[in-house]
Amino acid sequence: GGSRAGALGAGAAGGQGQDLTVLEAALVASGVGHASELQAINSRFAVHGERLRQESRYDGSQRDQAVSIQRYLHRELLTGPYDASCNDLKRTLSEGRYNCVTATVLFLAFAEQLELPLTAVHLPGHGRCRLLTHEQLELETTAAAVQGASIRLQRRAAAGGGQGGGE
Repeated sequence: GGSRAGALGAGAAGGQGQDLTVLEAALVASGVGHASELQAINSRFAVHGERLRQESRYDGSQRDQAVSIQRYLHRELLTGPYDASCNDLKRTLSEGRYNCVTATVLFLAFAEQLELPLTAVHLPGHGRCRLLTHEQLELETTAAAVQGASIRLQRRAAAGGGQGGGE
């Protein structure tokens, strides 16, 4: 919001921590230092969040909602080529270029807006998201198509043993 963005410079200069959303933290890490720029990007992102909410009707399962985020991201924001060196969220938002870091951050930012329980998953040299439900749904955020390798279910091990999913 405006007051949080307005206090960004003062808090940073005084060495005090700020409460930031996932999106705001990533933007600050990407070099956004002016509160007005942060507020403008937040406003544009809020419009995307509202479009996504309307599109998905937000009445499906959490899995369906996560799939809606993935489809929306690749249709509206992650429109450029995959670029392994593109760790700059500002560049992703302006050019559409992305990598696993920026795609995951945007996925998490939408999930935060829509109150969907997601977390980031770090793998050696890669990142993606996991839906925190009774099933461990992992989402390959760099994949535009939601099928096969882009989503897999990790089933928790049964209480007395049995098979469990793992990395």
